Order: sequence, then structure tokens, then C-alpha cells
Amino acid sequence: MDDASSLAAGDEVLVLSQQGSDAGTHELVFVSAVTSNTLTLEPALAFDYDGSSVVLVQRVPHATDFTLSSGSTLDASGWAGSGGGVLLLRATGDVDISGTIDLTGLGFRGGDGVAGNGSDPDQGESHGGLGASGDTSANDGGGGSPDTESDGSSSSNVAGDGGAGGGLVAIWAGTSLDVSGSSVSAQGGAGGASAWHSGVPYGSAYGGDGGEGRIRLEYDSLDGTSYPSGDETVTEPDAGSSAAWED
Repeated sequence: MDDASSLAAGDEVLVLSQQGSDAGTHELVFVSAVTSNTLTLEPALAFDYDGSSVVLVQRVPHATDFTLSSGSTLDASGWAGSGGGVLLLRATGDVDISGTIDLTGLGFRGGDGVAGNGSDPDQGESHGGLGASGDTSANDGGGGSPDTESDGSSSSNVAGDGGAGGGLVAIWAGTSLDVSGSSVSAQGGAGGASAWHSGVPYGSAYGGDGGEGRIRLEYDSLDGTSYPSGDETVTEPDAGSSAAWED
């Protein structure tokens, strides 16, 4: 890997292909040894990863009980094309989230809008790579806005850029998970405004919003009534079983 300086023997890591032909392939393993930037893993990787893919190797922090106090915020480094936009946490006991976990707009990059007299914005980025020029259809990151008039000057005709996609949150609670009064979000970022929205008489609409991220919460019991907005489903498992709430 590029930099293993933050890892040590005994760490649990997520190995996740974020972009490329095998995007979405992932597994959780443990580090048994670190030699320079080479990891020895236990168990050995179950999957082969394409050398041209962007593969994230990220430590999973472990805790007994974990509390995120009211007024505190957790986020992550954004994707930016080289891996990121992922927040992970595993606790053997209770997880109490009274603060804010926010990975809004930390996923795939939105496409550029038009600057000048052109009319071909860029499509948003996805797990398959950068978007195409001249296409504003959905691609995880939001598409840039076209110049529908094509009548502006190169200096002031600026259409809106697309918003970045949402990130990925995964929290494993060994016993109870309490999200009362908190916010957990991995929404897509808002599309950018055109020059027209800033008072310049050229440009077009806002860029498209980024695609929604993913949230996975595992627990034995769930407390609280505050959940992120979106098409979520909540499953309350029997004690000792594993269940998840996913947005």
C-alpha cells in the first residue's frame, strides 16, 4: 500500500475497492505484521483486487463503549479520486451518538459545469471512473449544468457544477446503539449555482446534486428516534443477532 505508517499488528482493516472493474469488492481482515508499506493479513485476502483499481485499506477503530458527545462532530477525509470518504467504528459494548456524524459530499466528485460559450458539462464521477463530457445523467456524483442559452461571454458565462456524492458510514455496536438527538448523514452534496444566481446575466441552472452515500449500523438493540433522512429501513433484531439500519 502507499502508506502503512498508521497501521500496526493487531489492527482490523477494511479492504474496499472503491473504483475500478472490481468496485464494491470488500472484506474485513486483521494485520498480523507491517513491513515498510507491506501488510501481512490474517486471514489472507479472499479476493483478488485489480491493480488498476483504487483500493482503500482503512483501519477500523475498536472501543469498548463509545460516546460521541452533543456538540461534537465526526467526519472523514474526502474521496478526492484516490480513496476515502469512509468512516468506520466497532465497539464491543454500547455506542451512544449524541453528536453529529456527517459525510455529506465526501464521496465521488461532481462534474464541472460549463464555463464560457460551451454547452457540454461533465457527468459526475462514479465507481466506474470519471464521467463523460456532455452528459448530465446520474453517475453517483452530480452532473454539471449545461449552458442552455450558449450566449454568454467566456468570462461571465458560468453554469453550476455538480455536487459530490455522499460517503460511507459503518458502525458496529456490540450491544445497544443510541442515536437519540443526533444526526448521522451521508447525503450527496448540493449542486453549485450558476453565474446567473450570483447576479451575472449568463449561465444556466444549478448543477445536479450528488448521489446519496451509504450508512450501515449493526447492533443488538436500537434506542432513540432520530435517524438520517432518506429511504431507510430499520430492523430491530433479537438479542444476540446482527441487524442493520441502512440509508
